[in-house]
Amino acid sequence: MEDLYRAKSVSEKQLDDAKTRFTLAQQTWEKVKRGLRQEEIDAARARRDQTKGLLSSLQKKVSDCNVVAPTAGTITKRFVEQGELAGIGMALYRISDLSLMDITIYVTEVDLPKVQLNQKAVVTVDAFPNKEYEGKVVFLSSTAEFTPKNIQTNDERTKLVFSVKVKVTESRWYVKAGVPADVKLHVANK
Repeated sequence: MEDLYRAKSVSEKQLDDAKTRFTLAQQTWEKVKRGLRQEEIDAARARRDQTKGLLSSLQKKVSDCNVVAPTAGTITKRFVEQGELAGIGMALYRISDLSLMDITIYVTEVDLPKVQLNQKAVVTVDAFPNKEYEGKVVFLSSTAEFTPKNIQTNDERTKLVFSVKVKVTESRWYVKAGVPADVKLHVANK
């Protein structure tokens, strides 16, 4: 570059830039030959650790965006659609184990003493009239209530009744939630 400068082929600025690049290259070469100083190694390690921490934080944020069901089952209701904003702790889906079904029945105060926990029951539905499903009583209400309007009984609707939950113990239950069912409870000696 000095020869070119003397021949007036390059400007003085181009010569100064070339000298600066040459000086920096020499310093870098000397640094490579003698190795890095401990402070530079420590600073590089700190930058590496900081980057690892940032990567870990970003991976956590990405994994927090994944929705994982707490149990196996079938989605029976969707509360949000794809693309909607969901808040922390907000329910996204209702997941049901369709192999385990509960049926709520209502018994009068006269029949209540005949019902006991773990009492056997037989459940039938209109869709499968020749199929009987086994069940058992798993809950007895301790308080009376008026017969719900959507329940059809042979007695008057204004009578007080007690809710009883019957769990269907069969492993295969193909009936959807909300389907009306008939339940016969096994009473001792009957």
